Amino acid sequence: MNKITNTTELQARIIELQNQRIEEGLVLKNELSIIVENVNPIEILTNGLKKIINSPEVKHELFALTLGMSAGYIAKKIVIGQSESIFQRIAGNVLGMVVSKNVTLNLDTIQAKTLSVLKNIITKKKSVEETDNDSKS
Repeated sequence: MNKITNTTELQARIIELQNQRIEEGLVLKNELSIIVENVNPIEILTNGLKKIINSPEVKHELFALTLGMSAGYIAKKIVIGQSESIFQRIAGNVLGMVVSKNVTLNLDTIQAKTLSVLKNIITKKKSVEETDNDSKS
């Protein structure tokens, strides 16, 4: 830094420092507003929930829960139907809960077996189509 020797240089340096102070003040205000935004409890909750919901484990568990509850509801409706009997409704509710729990706990096995069955069906369909094409030739 040069040594200031006259008033003109001093005034120029003062203006330069004032401009620098204004710019740094604006930067500081922007950074402070960002910090306040990120420390806001609602923002913390929102970001936390987004991280939780986007995790693969939670997605898998939600899928298992939804599938289990759906299977339980369908099983209950099949057993009860339009019954007015309190005992049948209780039995249907118990059956629905048992089916829901079993489907939720055994989802990986159910998925594997379902995929296996679908692969067998597709393989058989392809072999039937190939046999039909060979016989036509």
